[in-house]
Amino acid sequence: MKIGVVIPTLNEAERLPQRIVELRAQPEIGQIVVVDGRSADGATDVARRLGLEALVTAPGRGQQVAEGAAAINQDVILFLHADTTIPPRRGRGDCAVSRVAAGRRRRQFPAQV
Repeated sequence: MKIGVVIPTLNEAERLPQRIVELRAQPEIGQIVVVDGRSADGATDVARRLGLEALVTAPGRGQQVAEGAAAINQDVILFLHADTTIPPRRGRGDCAVSRVAAGRRRRQFPAQV
């Protein structure tokens, strides 16, 4: 089982290289996709220079993670911010997670009286 990682970014060009080095050191990571919210610092260019798939969307985490999830070809998706680290070997095959599913539900609120 491989893990696909979606990294939503906005002006994270400085942090991306180290995060990618850490992720690539974990054999469980099968795919990394960066979804940029139109950064001004060249984050998309950095991701592409690192050999990653880099998508560009309008700013907004919801849209970024949705587009990133659609681009992942793995059984498990990890959404990881560029300023967040995960411990080495966290995705080991002996973890309790075998398949992850996510959904979205709309909620309506009653009108105010």
